[in-house]
Amino acid sequence: QGLYPPGSTFKVVTAAALLEAGVVTPQTVVSCLAPYVVEGFAVRCDNVPQGTGTYPFGDAFAYFDDG
Repeated sequence: QGLYPPGSTFKVVTAAALLEAGVVTPQTVVSCLAPYVVEGFAVRCDNVPQGTGTYPFGDAFAYFDDG
């Protein structure tokens, strides 16, 4: 019953919509060069084992931190 940001839930919804629309595939290369700040919330690539850079969408989905 704690209050947690719903980011991880929306990450799944957004990724599913992108995949279903054919905008990306799990192999599409994406970049995370710095944190993205959206309405005061940072979307970081700190959790990706290889750190900032470019990698397949599937890896980005698995590791992006929405905290």
